Amino acid sequence: MTNYNSLIKKYDNYELDNDVHEDSDDIPGAKNIIGILKNETIEDVFRVFGGTIKDTPHSLWNKVSDGVYEYVQSNNVIQLDKQRTIQ
Repeated sequence: MTNYNSLIKKYDNYELDNDVHEDSDDIPGAKNIIGILKNETIEDVFRVFGGTIKDTPHSLWNKVSDGVYEYVQSNNVIQLDKQRTIQ
């Protein structure tokens, strides 16, 4: 298991706000990704997923998406720049 699984697992049962689309419950890993994006500091994400200050936000959150993809083992995880998304 990778070192970021404990952070991802922290958001397995994350309660989504009402402003988040209701279909996100049907997307594997959506709660994990949204929970990390909304609650973790950029420093935590760097520490857990790797990265440097020169990384763009897009590339950094892509690392989070890749980690969640590996964690939930589903091709339907939200992916920022690959065709691994709900169509």
